[in-house]
Amino acid sequence: MLVLIIGVALLYTAFRKGAPTIQNNSVLALRVSGAMPDYVQEDPLRKLLGGPEDSLSNLLLQIKSKVR
Repeated sequence: MLVLIIGVALLYTAFRKGAPTIQNNSVLALRVSGAMPDYVQEDPLRKLLGGPEDSLSNLLLQIKSKVR
């Protein structure tokens, strides 16, 4: 019974609708650590094997795509 209750709670949390609200003039603080090259070339083999694609340009692109 406990497993069923936890499972329903997890499903509810995963599929609930609505994006989080962010107040005006909020600040986003990111902690970026480790080596991060300026650019990582597109490599289908790396994508297939799940290799890292972390780069400064990729991070900036992701941030710009989320800013409205």
